[in-house]
Order: sequence, then C-alpha cells, then structure tokens
Amino acid sequence: MAAPTAPPVEETLAWEAAQRTRAAIAALLAGVLTLLGNALQSGVYSDLPKVYAVDALRDAAGLPIPGGQGLRTAQIRFLDDKGTELLLTGVLIAVGALLVAPALGYLFRATRARRPTLPQMALWAVLLGPLLVAIGGLVAQVTLVVQAHQFAGGHDFSSQAARDALGGGALLAGQLARQLGILAMALGFVLVSLHAMRAGLLTRFMGILGILAGVLFVLPLGSSLPIVQSFWLIALGPLLLGRWPSGVPPAWTSGEAMPWPSQQELREQRQAAAGGGGDEGSAGAAEPQQDRAGRPAAALGSASASKKRKRKRR
Repeated sequence: MAAPTAPPVEETLAWEAAQRTRAAIAALLAGVLTLLGNALQSGVYSDLPKVYAVDALRDAAGLPIPGGQGLRTAQIRFLDDKGTELLLTGVLIAVGALLVAPALGYLFRATRARRPTLPQMALWAVLLGPLLVAIGGLVAQVTLVVQAHQFAGGHDFSSQAARDALGGGALLAGQLARQLGILAMALGFVLVSLHAMRAGLLTRFMGILGILAGVLFVLPLGSSLPIVQSFWLIALGPLLLGRWPSGVPPAWTSGEAMPWPSQQELREQRQAAAGGGGDEGSAGAAEPQQDRAGRPAAALGSASASKKRKRKRR
C-alpha cells in the first residue's frame, strides 16, 4: 500500500485560511459549552438524595425501609423534579461534544498535510467520537427523565419498581454509545495532538496538554469536570486565529512540517553556544598583550630588567 502524499502547499494554506475562523469558533464554543453543561449538571446532582448503607442492608435483607418507600424512590422523584434542568444540561453537553468534531477535524487535516503519517483512524475518532457522545448522552438523559416521570406518576414505589425505572434497553444503549464515543474521542485527542506537535502546529505545551486531555477522558483524576479538555479547546481557538501569546508556530505559515526541537537538541545547542563563547574567551585570554609598537608585553618586561641590572653595575 502506497504511503499517503501531502497536497501542494498552496492548496493547504488556501483551505486553512478559508476554514480557520470557523474551526476556531467551534473550538471556543466546544470548550465553553462542555464545561458549562457539565458544571450545571454536577450542580443538579449535588442535591441528589443519598442512599444510606443501613437502608441498603435492610433492603437487601427484605426488610421494610422507614417511610414506606423503596430504596431509591426519593432519588427518582428528585430526578423527575429536576427533569427540565437535566434535559437542558444534556443539550449543552451534546452541542459542545458535536463542536469538537470541526475543531479537531480542522487540526487533523492541517496536520495530515504536513505529516502524512498521521493515521486515518484519527479522523474517524474525532468525527464519530463526538457524535456518539452527543447522541448517546441525549438518549440516556431523555430516557432517564421520562422513566423517572412515569415512576413518580405511578402507584408502585417499591425498590423493584425503582430499579426498573433506572434500567431498560434504551437507557443502557445510550450509556453504551456514550462510553464508546468517549473512548474514540480520547484516541482522537491523543493522536491529533501528538502528530500536530511533531509537525510543529502545536507548541510543546499545547501538544502535551492535548495528549493529557485525551488520557483524562478514560482515566479521570481529581475533579469529575472536564476542566483540562475544556481549557485545551478554549486555548486552541486563539492559536488557530493567530493570536497565540508567544507567536504562531511557523509551521502554520510555511505549510510544511517544522518540528519543535527535542530537549536533547536544545541541550546540544546550548552546549555548542556555550562552548563557542568559551573558546573565544580562552583565545582572547591566551593572546599576549602588546605595546604600541606591537611588541609582546613579556619582551618589554625583559628589556626593563636588563636596563636595571646595567645601572647597578655602574
């Protein structure tokens, strides 16, 4: 199978100039909506009634729970009361996920034009991943709200009825689709960020942060909010618009790969510069001093000593 070839530089730069603003706005909105939607959703769930261990043990043993209701009845009624808020946050998160596709798709094409070794599956990951996250998340959220409303309007509030309200094929299918989408997005973030950094389109900071953002999709650490992913997307917007604080990486204007030097290369450059300055200084220090006639200073000293000896003999 023949290796992919890069398109002409003029064609690449023309396409990027035409699509740059759209991709930058998509990146900014994706970061803002993703963070806002998840923050609002976390705020709603923070008031979710707790299930205590003693009640869970009583329910498992077949004993009645104080209050005459099922183990998770209070939670499902809460979800029914907050149904509108949950649907709105679900829409914000879905729209934010969908906007990731044009932003990362733009970066993929720009990187592939300069680095044809970027695998094609990265494009499928950045296109299908956000779609699955958006559709799966919405299906799961809508199904949960509808089933909670049906439960709250019924007459059976037992633990089994509550478990049935929190299950079902549609809910599980939506959750599964969302998880697959998250895995695909993680792969897309890692591959595109890594190759874009190697092509010189992303600074080392942005490249490493993009890889970390992809890893945090699968292995979230600390906060449950996608803070790193949202920050990276928001920061990508100014970079695409050419408003990066330290200047736009030159690979964007050249249309060709201009990889960032590695730490080893930077170390060698510093050593070479320091070595050149040291040699020059040594040469200057070793160079003998001269008088106005160009005679070495050591010779002048010998001549002065000879004149003093002659005066003493006299």
